[in-house]
Order: sequence, then structure tokens, then C-alpha cells
Amino acid sequence: MADDDVKALTGKVDGIGRKLDALSTSVDARFAQVDARFAEVGEHFAEQRQYIEYAHDTLRSEMRTEMQSGFQRVDRRLDRIEDKLDRFIDTQGGINRDHHDRIGALERGRRRRKA
Repeated sequence: MADDDVKALTGKVDGIGRKLDALSTSVDARFAQVDARFAEVGEHFAEQRQYIEYAHDTLRSEMRTEMQSGFQRVDRRLDRIEDKLDRFIDTQGGINRDHHDRIGALERGRRRRKA
């Protein structure tokens, strides 16, 4: 009976060993799958980062172009307003000088009549 017990125990140990080997193989395969998935995710993150950098650079470039264009339009408008204001000041200054000269002539004429 001792030999039968040893054979039975040896059979059980051998069975457990085979199951552990199969489990080890299964775990190794699963870890390989997980590693592959992490590699895929890493690639997707790298791809996403490249796209974000590209989009950011494109947006920055477009915004600079638009802003420069907008500032140039504002500058042109301000230049036109400044030109109009300068012409208005020149015209108004001439009108004011004419009025000053006429008022002066009238006052001199009045003084001469009084004298």
C-alpha cells in the first residue's frame, strides 16, 4: 500500500506540476498580450502628441497671420484718420487765421473811425 500511496502522490505531484507549467505558459502569454497592448497605446499616445503639436503650430501660425493682418488694417485706418485730422486742423487753422485777420481789420477800422 505504501507503493500505491507513493505512486498516487507522485501522480498528483506530476499533475500539479503540469498544471503549474500550463498556468505559467498561460500567464506568460497573457503578459505578452498586455505588453503588446501597452506598446500599441504608447504608439497611439506618440501619434496623438504629434498631431497635437502639428495642430498647435498650425493654429499659432494662422493666429499670427490673422493678427498681423488685423493690426495692419487698424494701422491703415489710423493713418487715414490721422491724415483727415491733419487736414482738418490745417483747414481749421487757416480759417481761424482768416477770421483773426478779418476781426483785426475790423477793429483797426473801428479805431481809425473813432480817432
